[in-house]
Amino acid sequence: MSPHPFIFFSLIIFATLWTSSENLALAHEGKDHDSLSSERFSGLDSEPGRAALRFHEALRGGSRDQIMSALNDSVIIAEGGSVERSANEYAAGHLNADLAFMKGVTVDVLEHRVVDLDGTAWSFSRVRYVGTYEGEEVDFVGIETLVLQKENDNRWLITHIHWSD
Repeated sequence: MSPHPFIFFSLIIFATLWTSSENLALAHEGKDHDSLSSERFSGLDSEPGRAALRFHEALRGGSRDQIMSALNDSVIIAEGGSVERSANEYAAGHLNADLAFMKGVTVDVLEHRVVDLDGTAWSFSRVRYVGTYEGEEVDFVGIETLVLQKENDNRWLITHIHWSD
């Protein structure tokens, strides 16, 4: 009795995918540092990229006004299992803690990519924070995702932030 054609076909597909994924992994490992760097840092010179960078500069510089001007009034900010559902809620909530945290740490941006999708954009970054906050040593890598929306006046505002570590 011969094996069912579907099983035989499935084995061929599996073998092909396995070989392809192995080749992709090897190809990725062989990339030079400059190539990896350009993949990890891209889109920063676009309009939404510059808006994301201004937001980060405002956080590092402690400028409440610039931080708030980067946010859509209805921004949703998710961090550590909690959610703030507006710029005003963020300002009254953990913005002060964020500013205090940023004063005590150095920031090393490991990766930052921004993709403009014609009126909506996303920004992904990985950042290493090292320093002291509330008397405790800090050394961790944080992940940030921003969603930005182009407003009618052509400003790019942040409509969603997700921070995790």
